[in-house]
Amino acid sequence: MSKFLSNAVSAILPICAIVITGLVVRRELFPPSASAEPEIRKISDWKPLFEGGSVMGPIGAPIRILVFSDFQCPFCAEANTSLARLRAAFPGQVAVIHRHFPLESIHPYARAAARAAECAGAQGRFEVYQDALFAAQASLPSQPWDSLARVSAVPDSAAFARCHAASLFDERITRDLKLGRAIGVNGTPTFIFDGKMVAGAPAVQLIEKWVRATMGGN
Repeated sequence: MSKFLSNAVSAILPICAIVITGLVVRRELFPPSASAEPEIRKISDWKPLFEGGSVMGPIGAPIRILVFSDFQCPFCAEANTSLARLRAAFPGQVAVIHRHFPLESIHPYARAAARAAECAGAQGRFEVYQDALFAAQASLPSQPWDSLARVSAVPDSAAFARCHAASLFDERITRDLKLGRAIGVNGTPTFIFDGKMVAGAPAVQLIEKWVRATMGGN
């Protein structure tokens, strides 16, 4: 009997491990807000969060949206497209501030992708490179970083390669992670707008509603 129990336990334990691992990955990839009504949280002292990060849109835009994002996150790719449409709907009025939040436990190339985006940004091509990363998301990392740099018209490919190899922006990426965790970010995409924090892909529609209300319904 004891041998039977031992064999049974040995068979069950790997299954339990697989189930637990699956639940953890599901929670990270699909936070509750991604499939349900987004939870809105008010955060205090939020304005300093906007000091830094990569800005897409006019520096002095009256509407500023901050997003914690991961270049391997499918919902982040969707959100990036939606935010681009929102900016196009309000020309010159909306800026998006990108901060990195690579979920490295499930997205092994997210930090390297963030580093590549920063290296492109050092040459004024952050937004274009970001769009290229999201477009090539399914093929990372078989799509080389320097290949995406050429697609994104990064002027100095040699400087880009040196920058990426030297991990010059890892400190900035880690700083963004710490900032996010300090205010309770635990998934991507997570947005901050006017002192409110909301997470998940459906949050973009909520933010669009807030922006339209702020702009007087235009």
